[in-house]
Amino acid sequence: MDYLSSGILFPSTVGMNLPTRNNFDEADFSSSVDWDISALLASPGQLVASLLEQHAALTRRKRMIDKYKSGYRGFIKNMLLMGVAGSGKTTVQESIGLYALGQGGLSVY
Repeated sequence: MDYLSSGILFPSTVGMNLPTRNNFDEADFSSSVDWDISALLASPGQLVASLLEQHAALTRRKRMIDKYKSGYRGFIKNMLLMGVAGSGKTTVQESIGLYALGQGGLSVY
């Protein structure tokens, strides 16, 4: 499936109630995408503790992006995300990448 042409940005973000691809394409620092990044849903069978850890990782990275956007430059440029296979690392990285794009930033991983 061609996710980009179908409007789905990343396979693991299906079901996250994302804004459209056009919203992300048109975002910049002055007109950001209004999206609640905490809308990450639990995967089938996912433990509550695992979901809470994902939300904590998203919150920390969101805070870094928001600080950067507000003009603060004394932030940590890179954060390492570690976890066992299947723990949701890709979902967290793709979600925060989308948040950065929606704020007019760039995302490379």
